[in-house]
Amino acid sequence: MANQQKIYLTAAVFTAFLLLLVFLAVVPSLKLLGANSIELSKQRGELVFLQKQISGLNDFQRNFSEKKPLFDKISSSFVSAAAPISFLEFLEQEARDNGLIMNVVPQGSAASADNLWQNLDFKIVARGDFVPTARFLSRVENSAWLIEILQLDIAKISEAEAAGTPGGDIKSSVVVRVFAKKQ
Repeated sequence: MANQQKIYLTAAVFTAFLLLLVFLAVVPSLKLLGANSIELSKQRGELVFLQKQISGLNDFQRNFSEKKPLFDKISSSFVSAAAPISFLEFLEQEARDNGLIMNVVPQGSAASADNLWQNLDFKIVARGDFVPTARFLSRVENSAWLIEILQLDIAKISEAEAAGTPGGDIKSSVVVRVFAKKQ
């Protein structure tokens, strides 16, 4: 074989070897590189998303700790549905402080599908003078509990009805709805 033919044959074998190397090693490596770059881009996006979530969580924790006293105050605005003792004690104390004769009758709870909150209804019947009665009603309405006044009746008692019974000349009847904690 001539030298020139040997050179061509060697060049052809070397070219075939290079092409084989390109198709078997470089092309799969480039495909793998492309897949890895796509995966890296996805992971970078997830990292940014997670960093934003962590930042949001940190903001929430900071805001929650700042607003915790407010949340506690809101939580204490609900009476206990099982035993609303503190609310009843408040009513008795206010009636005593205002010199009223009071009777509280539970009316049950107004549970229905459209009520978002559990609640208890009470009928408060009080007897006394007008100014203390008005002060009592104002303090009940502006108390720490979440209250809705459903019905309010105030009437002057006749002299015949008032004779021989303690209390003033005003009889008030109030139906209130007190919102309770979900049990």
